[in-house]
Amino acid sequence: MTAQTEPFTCAACGELTTARPCLSCAGEPLLDGRYRLLAVLGGSRATTWRAHDTVTGDTVALKEHPWRPGDDDAQQRALREAATLSELSHPGIPRLRRHFFTRHGRHRALCLVEDHIPGETLQARTARQRWSAAEVLDMLEALLDTLVYLHERSPPVIHRDIKPANIICHAETGALVLIDFGAVQAAVTDPDLGASTAAGTFGYMAPEQLQGRADPRTDLYSLGALAVALLARQEPHTLLDHQHRIQWAAHVSLPPRTIALLTGLLAADPDERFPSARAARSALRASRSMLDGRPDERLQAPAPAPAPAPAPAPAVAALEAMLRRVVREEIQEQLARQEPLQLPVLVQPALDPMAVEIRPAEETALSYPANLGMMQPRARRGWWQPQPMTQLERRRPTHPAVQLVLTTGLFITVAVTLQVLLLALI
Repeated sequence: MTAQTEPFTCAACGELTTARPCLSCAGEPLLDGRYRLLAVLGGSRATTWRAHDTVTGDTVALKEHPWRPGDDDAQQRALREAATLSELSHPGIPRLRRHFFTRHGRHRALCLVEDHIPGETLQARTARQRWSAAEVLDMLEALLDTLVYLHERSPPVIHRDIKPANIICHAETGALVLIDFGAVQAAVTDPDLGASTAAGTFGYMAPEQLQGRADPRTDLYSLGALAVALLARQEPHTLLDHQHRIQWAAHVSLPPRTIALLTGLLAADPDERFPSARAARSALRASRSMLDGRPDERLQAPAPAPAPAPAPAPAVAALEAMLRRVVREEIQEQLARQEPLQLPVLVQPALDPMAVEIRPAEETALSYPANLGMMQPRARRGWWQPQPMTQLERRRPTHPAVQLVLTTGLFITVAVTLQVLLLALI
């Protein structure tokens, strides 16, 4: 007899024991001769145990499906779950290590040995904390990654029972793991719409699931119901109307894109939902930018100030100053030639707009330099008939600085032209 330091449940009689053989029944206390049952983790139709594998030394999750004679539906569900898990390999799904049958007297069971996920379910965490919209979107994105893997298999794997109690948050990594595939590929046959892994959970079930139909979009509806449960802190079945639609909008405050995301998940008609988990994930990633605190919303660093313009060379600065002085003198000369504008008194009670004195054409030309030389409306002339200069233009001298600039430019142009001609001749 080998003494054990931690009490465990005897697989033969169900009593606690610390030794092998069992201190109560003297039978074999280990399940299948190697698994020590430590504690019940949960389950309704099937019981899940936290167990110790005495062969490998690992802690595992052992799910025990009762194998009752005549219950063909339960047996098919158990075999289907074992077959499905044996083909899956994804970080968001527990790995199936092995499965076996066991018998205790008249009782027989199918046992599935899976990796144990340390942590607690979202249902347990939601009972003591609130979730922000950003946290819920993070969860949805992680679960959609898992659904993309499941739904894009051939044939697609449909979970059919996505709810907070079937999602474990890993205690060390924080990753979300989808558990309990007992409802995978199962049809609704139980008239009792309670929590059932075979038919799903009322409130999280899509309308078509109540009619025994399901496709990958059914899981998207359950995912939307999960988001509502986390954000509103209410079970979805309490928000259902008579048309089996979840009236959730009044219980949450979300940006428009996030509302559109949940609307696309929770549509009662499957054709109005997102066509696939991949499409829903793309829409979710777009909606995350509407929430505060997201990496893609960080304020961008201010643009660097433009470099100061380099100081002009002394010769260029002198030329600019000269040109400004020339323009200023030209404007002053034009203003000096204008006669004061006679306007009617503004405080006059009745001001007739037509009585305002019209300024002469020459004054108009002085006010708008672009009109110089256009004292009278031009008659149509040919290009060989130049426009005659006005008296004002005849008596306006050219500034010496302007003459110097024009002469210098003409000289440079002639010199460059002669050099080009000489090069051409050579």
